[in-house]
Amino acid sequence: MTTPEPSTPAFTVRPAPLLALAALLLALALALVWSRPQRPAKPPLAAPAPVVAAVAASQPASASAGELWRLAEAAQIAADAARNKPIDNAAELRRMQEKDKAWCAQVAQQRRLAVRGQVGPTKGPDQGKLSDQLLTTPEAESAQYRLTARWARLLRARGDERSLMVADWLDREPNLPTTLPTVNEAMVKRAERSSDPMVIALAQQLGCWGDRACASKLGQRWRQMEPTNASAWLAQLSDPPDTNPALNERGIDEMLRNLTLAKYQRNYILEAMGMLMQLPGPQWAGMHDSLEVMVALGVWAATPLPSYSGLIKACTNPTPHTARAQYCGLAAERLWETGGTETFQRLLNIRLAGVQPMLREQPDWVGRARETEATLQWSQEAIERDIAGVEEMVSCEPTRATSLRFRDRLTRGEWTQLREEMVRAKVDEAALQKKLLAGGRASLLRPADPPKPAPSAPPPTPPTAPPSKPPSKPSAKPPAQSPSAAASSGKT
Repeated sequence: MTTPEPSTPAFTVRPAPLLALAALLLALALALVWSRPQRPAKPPLAAPAPVVAAVAASQPASASAGELWRLAEAAQIAADAARNKPIDNAAELRRMQEKDKAWCAQVAQQRRLAVRGQVGPTKGPDQGKLSDQLLTTPEAESAQYRLTARWARLLRARGDERSLMVADWLDREPNLPTTLPTVNEAMVKRAERSSDPMVIALAQQLGCWGDRACASKLGQRWRQMEPTNASAWLAQLSDPPDTNPALNERGIDEMLRNLTLAKYQRNYILEAMGMLMQLPGPQWAGMHDSLEVMVALGVWAATPLPSYSGLIKACTNPTPHTARAQYCGLAAERLWETGGTETFQRLLNIRLAGVQPMLREQPDWVGRARETEATLQWSQEAIERDIAGVEEMVSCEPTRATSLRFRDRLTRGEWTQLREEMVRAKVDEAALQKKLLAGGRASLLRPADPPKPAPSAPPPTPPTAPPSKPPSKPSAKPPAQSPSAAASSGKT
């Protein structure tokens, strides 16, 4: 497995094989705005009448109810922000609960009709899974559109620097805050004034999209603030040379040395997601609880992971008994010991050990590879369960088991949760690893050797001159060719 080159100086987007579930949830969230069916117009249930009237007057008569609802919500959010209107949490939560009662009643009705055979995947264009049906209603669109704006307002009401930084991130795009690869000026400016490592780190990762000089400058400040944070040094090792002149051979050795002295590994993405999950919200099953989870998972899926490309390149087949070889071996060990809350980080850690021949045979790394590859297989097998769980969550699951499991994943990390599940299930890691590597797939610790060049063919033997014959009469047609000869000559 090779590490893809990052689209920004220090980060790469989460890989699709590890995020099938997150991609599904992100698609469902996108469906709320961009994939809704056209429905008969009906008046919004909550937006103030003057706002709705003003929006409706500016739209063509053919505008759908969903479009009017969404535009009315946008206008109301803008009006509230202009007046700096405070949030009445108790009143807002009461309104959410009333809407969720209606939502769950609709779910129950859908299920009763499904039992009678009156609805189902073949009964109409809008009738499939409950998650597909119910998430395209104007009420769901309204709740999703207001969700990130509500989060941002709650964070701004807190007023502390970290909350304001996360609010700047959410304000980037009301529906899906991190999908546009452009610089977030508000985040960058706040980081330039700050001495908080979390604020600087979030701006470096989430605010400097596409601007390498911005990411390199904030990355340098991050390392100055947290010299024992492995994540800060990983960012620098992936800087392009034109933005970081220190990345010559001696400079790389110095950075590797600093990486070996790291005491922890923290990029603050989980801390930001945890802040969202801790905001006041619904404590009951329903549409709002489901949307909070799905939008949060979509936000998480759009965040970048640290790229190991610079580190792996620097540590591939180091010359034995040199400072580089020593630093690379210690760096791999340190990264494993300081942890990594995402499965992808662990996979790249094993890959880093795999490019160093002196580490491949060590029992510790053989065991770590088995643990990591078994966890990856467990994760892939759990996707079907999680997809079924999404349907239960959207369908007003009374225990909120699926919602709570996803919330835990967002606050503690995928790797942490998967490892705990495997311990409870008493899985056979060797069997899971064998299943993952079936079909000739190479282990990350023992990457497949590059294909050997084909042996060169021996020189042809000079033909023996045939005995002389009297000349024969020329044939009227060319001699016939075999199919293989025709193919080799380019003819058919």
